[in-house]
This record gives sequence, C-alpha cells and structure tokens, in this order.
Amino acid sequence: MKHIMNGLLDIMVGFASCTQVVKEEVKITKDTLVAVPCDGVLYHISSGIDNPHKVVMALKQPLMMAEDKDVLLYFDIKGIEVVMSEMPDISYPTFPSSRESLQK
Repeated sequence: MKHIMNGLLDIMVGFASCTQVVKEEVKITKDTLVAVPCDGVLYHISSGIDNPHKVVMALKQPLMMAEDKDVLLYFDIKGIEVVMSEMPDISYPTFPSSRESLQK
C-alpha cells in the first residue's frame, strides 16, 4: 500500500509541476496584448509490465513531443506498475527502457 501511495504522490507532484508555457504574445491593438499558450499533449498509460511495447512506446513519444509542447503523463490501472520503484525496468527492442525514459 505504501508503494502505491508513493506512486500516486509522484503523479500528483507531476500534475502540480505542470505549468502553461506562453509561446508568444500577439498584439491586437496598441494597448492590448493576448498571451497565446502552446499546445499540450496528454498521454494516458494504463498498461504495465505485461505489455512492454505499449509502455516504452508511450514513454518515448512524450519525450519527442516535449520539445515544443507541454506534456502530461497520466498513469492508472496497470500503468502504476511503471512508476513503482520495486518493479523491474521495462524494456523492448529499439526503445529506451522505462527507467531511462522517466529520468529524462
């Protein structure tokens, strides 16, 4: 139970640390500026160690998207296994492992 709570705490910290990034300001009139936020992406990870391809693919894509977009990872169902410290590192050929992706 303690490990599940730690995993949920990690997720909540992730949500709290997400901030909206302002990409640019667009001038409408002389005295009015409007902030235009960049687009964001949500990745929902519900697979765990029983489906390594889904997990590592779902962790690699957000790294690519984070170059120019806000990215939020949401883990539930078996996806919680991915962030639990006592679970094995998940790997699949040609993809970075789960721990490697989560450390970036």
